[in-house]
Amino acid sequence: MHNELKHKYSLPWRFKKAWIKALKSGDYIQATGTLKKEEKVYKQDGLTLTGNYITSYCCLGVACAVAGVPENKIEGEFILEIVDYESVPEVLQGVAEDNELAHVLSGMNDDCNNEEDRHKFNFDDIANWIDDNIKATR
Repeated sequence: MHNELKHKYSLPWRFKKAWIKALKSGDYIQATGTLKKEEKVYKQDGLTLTGNYITSYCCLGVACAVAGVPENKIEGEFILEIVDYESVPEVLQGVAEDNELAHVLSGMNDDCNNEEDRHKFNFDDIANWIDDNIKATR
């Protein structure tokens, strides 16, 4: 799984540690195709239909949250589309077509089984890949 990238890229160690922790925390629901998605989900209980907003993120959206990008600014498909993206490590910035690491991570995040629309790589898998393949620098 993309072993050719092993230790090719690095992240500040505090950021890497916090990002992995956030991905494994269970606090974030995984989304595809966008950094952050808000959807209204309806539930019927007898005759009552209620709707609640569910917020979900791709792994790069979680990176934005960890970097301190305000929640209302995390939007779009790529980090460069965010107004306050400068706090996100530079190695993660850019569009997938121009940034190899963003391409790999968004590809892992968005790769779903068509039949069940379930992620082949969940946040735990992606966090483990980051831990194993991206160097931490001080």
